[in-house]
Amino acid sequence: AVVGINNVLSNVCEFFGNYDVYRVTLHTVELWSAMAAVLIFIVVLATAYINGRLLCNTVCPVGTVLGLLSRFSPFTIKIDGRKCTGCKLCETVCKSKCIDGVGRKVDGSRCVMCLNCMRVCRRGGIGYGLRVTDYETMIIGKQLKANVEVSGPAGEAKRFVVNDRRKFLFATASLAVSLPVVSVPLGRICDGFRRTPLTPPGSHSLERFKNHCTACHLCVTHCPQQILKPAALEFGLGYLFKPHLSFYETGYCNYGCTVCSEVCPAGAILRLTEREKMAVQIGVAEFDRSRCVVYTDLTSCGACAEHCPTLAVRMVDYVDGLTVPEVTEDLCIGCGACESICPVRPLKAINVRPHLVHRTALVSDDEQLREIDGGELDFGF
Repeated sequence: AVVGINNVLSNVCEFFGNYDVYRVTLHTVELWSAMAAVLIFIVVLATAYINGRLLCNTVCPVGTVLGLLSRFSPFTIKIDGRKCTGCKLCETVCKSKCIDGVGRKVDGSRCVMCLNCMRVCRRGGIGYGLRVTDYETMIIGKQLKANVEVSGPAGEAKRFVVNDRRKFLFATASLAVSLPVVSVPLGRICDGFRRTPLTPPGSHSLERFKNHCTACHLCVTHCPQQILKPAALEFGLGYLFKPHLSFYETGYCNYGCTVCSEVCPAGAILRLTEREKMAVQIGVAEFDRSRCVVYTDLTSCGACAEHCPTLAVRMVDYVDGLTVPEVTEDLCIGCGACESICPVRPLKAINVRPHLVHRTALVSDDEQLREIDGGELDFGF
């Protein structure tokens, strides 16, 4: 619905000669990332239904560390066996499903201290205080480990089965499902020369971006041109799921666009003004004459120069009146306009080489941009 509304507005704006609203499509959503998201969503739902926060406490690194620390916390939720009637009200309201109402035990490693159990307890049988191991809990714990029948307060016999190993195997399987082995799309294979990810303007450097990015994908979903893509395994496990710029398919980084820097919640992409963005050099375009259609087919082109917003790509004389691109590195900002429009397939004739640390490019003033002669931009196909 959002894409449809956006494209209707884009058509209306174009009718009046305004191009501020860009057309977007859904076909750039990659199958592997959609499947990974669906699988992870199913795993989260399944684990939440089966055992509360199992995924959060066993797979999520934050939950795992907090769970480990809570095992040694001096304070914990305690059940007083002398007052507890075994009504299980505390068990039903526990968000983390960490209370065993029959065995009168609380798994502190999963407890999030919501204190709902204390609120519903009618007899004051559950409380919060210093961790104390009482005799009654210790005896019940031994009986549970021995897998014997224990009589509950109402006289009914309950049989407890130790299922720690089962939980561990389930958590391991969940982790395996949440990190599927994915295939690399054609665009990435063709773009295989780029062994270093191209990080968004405002990230300053690859190392800084890797350290701060949480792979929340807000920049991916908000990118008007949909050129920010979550990485698979092409840049190694350390960059898995983190976004990178890909110009192979449909678009390039708009010259004055700062959307990704505005939505990043983690500070991985620092806020940029439009003027600052125009000077950030995330990479430099490199031209390979051996792939260019002007060289291979003796055909006029010039698409890369036509689309370069900074005049970094200009056409120079070649042979028989034909011209080939020439890149002025000081003016190039690595926006990918030249790469995205290049008609050569599968390997393009002009590609952006990423910088490990972003640099500052020279910015042409507005007067210089207005003085450009359109005849110089030989866009011949």
